[in-house]
Amino acid sequence: MDSVYCRYCTKDVEERQQLVTATNYFRILPYHRRCFEKVEEETIALTRSFKPVNGLAGNVTAFVLLAVALLFAFTPLLSMIGNVIAVLCLYPVVLRVISYFLYERRVTNNN
Repeated sequence: MDSVYCRYCTKDVEERQQLVTATNYFRILPYHRRCFEKVEEETIALTRSFKPVNGLAGNVTAFVLLAVALLFAFTPLLSMIGNVIAVLCLYPVVLRVISYFLYERRVTNNN
């Protein structure tokens, strides 16, 4: 399999526990866990520009927003505005799926 390289230190990410995939709006970037912490410390902004996609928080967010999207898409709740909300709720879900197929699948899962 292809290797996944950290965007901060450019070294190979060897285990899935070390991998943090973070999003900066429309980009998904792989980092080591420690390198991601350094990137967060170095980022000076009003809001954090890098948000982790994988991990417990990313999985829970994707699951909850998928449920909300399905609720709005398949019920007459809020009519057309509900459909727009459903499409917007799918953004984190799509990021999570892309993160899995681009990076997490390629890294070994050593528990």
